[in-house]
Amino acid sequence: VYSAVQDWNGFMWFGTESGLSRFDGSTFKTYIHDIERPESLPDNKVNVLTLTKDGIIWVGTSHGLCSYDPVKDSFKSFYCSEFSISGEVTEVLADKQGNLWVLGGGNIYFIDRVSGQNRKMPLQFSPTGATLCRRGGVWVLGGDGVHLLDPQNGEVNSYPVLSGDEIMKGVIMCRVAECSDGSLLITTNNAGARLLFPLSGEVQNLFSADAEAKCSL
Repeated sequence: VYSAVQDWNGFMWFGTESGLSRFDGSTFKTYIHDIERPESLPDNKVNVLTLTKDGIIWVGTSHGLCSYDPVKDSFKSFYCSEFSISGEVTEVLADKQGNLWVLGGGNIYFIDRVSGQNRKMPLQFSPTGATLCRRGGVWVLGGDGVHLLDPQNGEVNSYPVLSGDEIMKGVIMCRVAECSDGSLLITTNNAGARLLFPLSGEVQNLFSADAEAKCSL
């Protein structure tokens, strides 16, 4: 199971390697891709599920983004004139206004569901993770650090986290979370975790991969 969410009717939804499963409290119903049904899932691998404030479930698959229509019990692939999202979707974040930030195909997209002014954000790196910023915008991992993206003006503010030596050794930042004091907790694939203080640019090593291995049972 890659992701799970509960809808307004109390149903539990689970994204898996082999489809999207809905649990009503007693039985499961599984939705899968059907090449003869365009209203089915774009692909069986469901990476992420997100519920927006209007009750819509957004589904990120290995072949694009779609939303669930509870009336028709079907799915509608996302489409807009500005761009298409056809690659693997690994993250779908919903802000307080119901707008979406989508990581897919090595890019990040801002879907403005209020004004309809959607944007493919200009990046010089491939994003590996993201989280919403409480002050607005989104924090995105990629390259040697974390980057704050502003959807209104497209501005990108970058904060280095990894050293050049770590990048050469294949260290990749995997997850990021914003703490209550505005600092960022960042995990990596093989170099432990870091704590970034954006106001000062200070980066602290919380623990190393070696320390984690020594402490493991």
